[in-house]
Amino acid sequence: MVSLGVMMVGAMAIIHLQALAVRANVQARKLSIGTQIAQRWIERLKQDTQRWNQVAVAGGTPTDVTVLSNTRFLSAINNAPGVFQSLPTVPDDAISNAFTYRGADRTVGMAAPIEYCASFRPSWVYFGRAMRVDVRVWWATDQGGNIITDFPGCADDNATLNRVWTPPADGNPLYGRYRIVYLSTVLRVVPTWN
Repeated sequence: MVSLGVMMVGAMAIIHLQALAVRANVQARKLSIGTQIAQRWIERLKQDTQRWNQVAVAGGTPTDVTVLSNTRFLSAINNAPGVFQSLPTVPDDAISNAFTYRGADRTVGMAAPIEYCASFRPSWVYFGRAMRVDVRVWWATDQGGNIITDFPGCADDNATLNRVWTPPADGNPLYGRYRIVYLSTVLRVVPTWN
């Protein structure tokens, strides 16, 4: 009887460790997919600089995005450099800011649910010639986050996912319900010479 009790205690410990290992593997997979999504968007933005062939004129303002008018994604800055905003989607090319469980772009009409969302924050390093772009990818944890209701259309409001350092009584209720990956790069103009 005693040996059976000792064996049961040991078996329960092993089962608990197995459950922890499974949970850690799921979190590692989600982190890996989130990082891959962020890297994919960084590469898309780097390719987009091939269309960025205008250099800013002297006296331009940091909100003047006419130098980016030929680009596909960077022209979506919407006169708001320095804040996180939704990445543009291109349904014809199956490019989205929402992603499935496996990290594939979720396109219109696709039955797979949204598991990951992505946004970006462009800011000028050298106006009209170089910009820093931060890509943010987030997904819900098992703490009660619901990405579809909390972020309709994967829209980023530049505040909800930020940590509140001087919180009100309840703090930022959504911050702890999501995991976030950030990747950054610097993009430079590719001028066309005559």
